[in-house]
Amino acid sequence: MVLRPSDVTEPHGDHANAGAPPDVQVQLDEVESELELVELQIAELLEKQSELNSRKSRLLSRVGKDCEAAGQRGSSSSSSSSSSSKAGAPPAMSKQELERYDKAGFSWSKDLQERLKTSFRLPGFRPLQLRAMNLSMEGRDLFLVMPTGRGKSLCYQLPALCSPGFTLVITPLVALMEDQLMYLKGVDVPAACLNAASTREHAKMVLDGMTDPQAPFKLVYVTPEKVAKSKMLMSRLEKAHAAQRLSRIAVDEVHCCSQWGHDFRPDYKLLGILKRQFPKVPLLGLTATATSSVLKDCQKILCVPQPITLTSSFNRTNLFYEVRVKEANQDRSVSDIASLIKTRYKDQSGIVYVFSQKDSEAVAAELQKQDIQAYPYHANLHPDDKTKVHHKWTRNKIQVVVATVAFGMGIDKPDVRFVIHHTISKSIENYYQESGRAGRDDRPADCIVYFGFADVFRVSSMVVMENVGQQKLLQMVDYCQNAQRCRRSLMAVHFDEVWDDKGCNKMCDTCKNGEDYVSVDLGRHGREVLQILEVAASLDEKMTPLKVVESWLGKGPAKRRKMIQITELSRAEAEAVVTQLLVLDYLGVDFSFTPYTTNSYLKLGRKAPLLKSPSHTLMMKMRKTSVHSAAAVKPSGGRGAGASKAGKRGSQGDAPPPGPKKGTSAVTVEDDAVDDATFALAGVVVVVVAQQQANQRKEREAEKRESTPVRVQPAGAAAEGPPHAVQRSAKRKSTTPQRRRTKPCIAVATSPEDRDDDDRRHRGRRPSSVISDAAAEELCDLRDYYSSQLRRINYVSHEHLGAGGGEADGVLACIRGPLRSLRLPRGAAIGRTARSLWTRVSGRRKLYYTRYYTQYYTQYYTQYYTQYYTQYYTQYYTQYDTQYYTQY
Repeated sequence: MVLRPSDVTEPHGDHANAGAPPDVQVQLDEVESELELVELQIAELLEKQSELNSRKSRLLSRVGKDCEAAGQRGSSSSSSSSSSSKAGAPPAMSKQELERYDKAGFSWSKDLQERLKTSFRLPGFRPLQLRAMNLSMEGRDLFLVMPTGRGKSLCYQLPALCSPGFTLVITPLVALMEDQLMYLKGVDVPAACLNAASTREHAKMVLDGMTDPQAPFKLVYVTPEKVAKSKMLMSRLEKAHAAQRLSRIAVDEVHCCSQWGHDFRPDYKLLGILKRQFPKVPLLGLTATATSSVLKDCQKILCVPQPITLTSSFNRTNLFYEVRVKEANQDRSVSDIASLIKTRYKDQSGIVYVFSQKDSEAVAAELQKQDIQAYPYHANLHPDDKTKVHHKWTRNKIQVVVATVAFGMGIDKPDVRFVIHHTISKSIENYYQESGRAGRDDRPADCIVYFGFADVFRVSSMVVMENVGQQKLLQMVDYCQNAQRCRRSLMAVHFDEVWDDKGCNKMCDTCKNGEDYVSVDLGRHGREVLQILEVAASLDEKMTPLKVVESWLGKGPAKRRKMIQITELSRAEAEAVVTQLLVLDYLGVDFSFTPYTTNSYLKLGRKAPLLKSPSHTLMMKMRKTSVHSAAAVKPSGGRGAGASKAGKRGSQGDAPPPGPKKGTSAVTVEDDAVDDATFALAGVVVVVVAQQQANQRKEREAEKRESTPVRVQPAGAAAEGPPHAVQRSAKRKSTTPQRRRTKPCIAVATSPEDRDDDDRRHRGRRPSSVISDAAAEELCDLRDYYSSQLRRINYVSHEHLGAGGGEADGVLACIRGPLRSLRLPRGAAIGRTARSLWTRVSGRRKLYYTRYYTQYYTQYYTQYYTQYYTQYYTQYYTQYDTQYYTQY
């Protein structure tokens, strides 16, 4: 039979795979997985190539500015002139032409110099100030990018005094407006403002003054919402423009126009109406944190055809940048801040930035408890209270303002010595803007940010709706997490500036501490984290970041612990690893919205498949801490799972339970708290948990002695430890509360005769094994039950019987006495005691609960509660219980 070409069809998709042999299907899957890895590697290399190209372009532009030829200047000038003439804008300027504006050869130069000294009482101009003023006085549209504290506001305040009419200033925050008015009032410069808090009479006075040649003000401050929504204001501006009273428009914090900016404000997008309505009025946009892409966006939004951009270096040499690790306990971080303020910054002014209004109130109250003059400042504070706090802080009657971002841009207090961030900012621009409130007098100041693992996801849930909110947040996290690069170099990359680390002059914690970090294999640890997420996905579970870290440290359900690899890292190190995986896109964040909150869950990131390959190496630099030095010293007998868990608990601040003193045979029960005064059965549970590993080890050593002769080992051989040291802890299935509540051994006192009889009966036998894990868990449940019953009894005794006087009140006075003398034997007898007690309890538990707690308990506490309560428990627990436990 001959087949025609039309009869032969090529299989596609699932049909081809369905008929393929099993071995071919496996090979196809392997090829597809390898292709996915190659595509990820190509994407990673393309990202690296893009970064290098952008850096190359910045370097070339810097070289081109320094070595610009005359022919290139002429050609660029002619081309820019032709393009700008089409748009109806003045031609662009070369570097040499701009340098002409740094001189004082203009008709208004003498007036500027005189007003600078008489009104503002300043000796001279800072860099770029005179150039910006001359350009604005000439009628040019201008964008000025200058660091915080370098005098951007003077670039429109001084020209306003030397020009006819008034200057319209648009500011995003009422706090900024009040700060400017306070300063201008102090130097006798007439100014007015219009905002939501303005009265009708005040607003009418300002609006009428716009068209009055004898108006008592030279600057009018308004919010963008006022321009966008007030038709009356636009009407008066048109009349003022017709009367040539509107000399210029200043847009402060111009980065708020762009959706790519860190403080986007929707009403800023409507400010383009000003340039369309008043095309010949020069516009001056000012910011400290705009990148080139943000400025291009602002140019389109404000309808400025071709503005001149003046950019100064972001670096402020007098600021010291520092990142501190924030502990999970909020009280400790606040105490650390309070300690800093009371010691290093005593009687010095500063700001503490927090995440929310609730944090503002809480942190301010905690600082006040420690005798620090601190007051909150946030958006929901009454306007009068905000003004009062601002004025008192400016006059140094308040030392610290605990504020949200509402107290940020444009606050111009020169002697701010510290700016502390209790929570990380949502972007590097925000942090640079807020930390820039410090050191405006050019004297040394500190900028400290507390970086906490949980705060990353608190802020993440807040910026989830922003266009590039997550991307900017991860840049801020990388700034805090990076332990080897200069803090200023990380800022320079963000602001498109070429940076040399020598310019830092050890004014950041990274440069000051040097190479104070260690290398960590991020690939190996990352695979363990990915395993946890994959196990959770197989169980159809979502895991929060905190839950991932807890599981990785060996906490959580026993079912999950058996399926994952437990880490030996401390909690702080584990959180740092998870954070770095998130920054590098090996992990991602998934959000779930509820009517009341936004929950964050970890998921596999875009680069997660790369970690599955053992050949994929990834290293991380981590700061050296006391944990690293402690981890370097390991016990001679090896380190098992139980030892590593105990080490992790110790690193988290949980003190180990005190052991028995040398030369004693038992440990006395302490009775300082209600939770420690438990029944005798609780003491047995503690014994089982505390002595389980030691007894099991003794059993195996005894078995080994029976089967093998005794050998003398050299001194160094003991360092290797028994081969079962690591396996022993794998059988332990105690829950997290049981480990946390572990206490010293409790022994029941026995007479010497009983101990001798017991030894004679069991001499020659092997030590009996300890009780099973199920029995231990059951005893733990009983211990918890009796503990809760004790707390309930104590509460009821206080409620109905009142204080009984003496050291203890209520029923505790009756039961603490027997517990003081309660002791249990040591050694192998603990296993027999616990097993015997378990047999009795398990056999009678149901009968005991049914008969005693449903009949006698209810009848006794209902009818004879107030009359026989104390008498019953005194007789029962001091006589019968002591006799019972002494006998058995």
